[in-house]
Amino acid sequence: METTLTKTLKTTITLFCLLTVTFFATTDRALGQSMTICPFKIVLNALGKAETVQAVIPIGLQPGYMFSSCNATLWINNEVIAESNYARYCYIDDNLLVYFDRLDVYTNPVLEEMAGSTYTATVAGDMVLVNGEGDEISIPFERIDQVLIVDPEKK
Repeated sequence: METTLTKTLKTTITLFCLLTVTFFATTDRALGQSMTICPFKIVLNALGKAETVQAVIPIGLQPGYMFSSCNATLWINNEVIAESNYARYCYIDDNLLVYFDRLDVYTNPVLEEMAGSTYTATVAGDMVLVNGEGDEISIPFERIDQVLIVDPEKK
């Protein structure tokens, strides 16, 4: 027979688990993040080896369909910055990975005026899925994250 203490402990643990899951499921949305931009900090005169700016977008597929292609645009502070040059889908994590040419992003003259602040980056577009019979469907998406624009030459 379970004691009152055991029942109370089980109820407390269950409630704690539910609250923890709810917290982590809603934290990203509460903070205004629905994707991850890599790198978060865009240093305009950076000479690194990275060739792309990547957006990691959590988005599920329709049952019976596989990823085919994606067209997306990167906006920062409501200004068009770049068009995607490549995309792929990670079936393990259910993430759409959208890539933008680093030079297209870093050399955009609009970003020079934004240097020194954090802005909202938006990636919007369509993900095309295909099933075994060759039928295609298009899934529109729009996700946001925050990016910091830095120009070391500006003091």
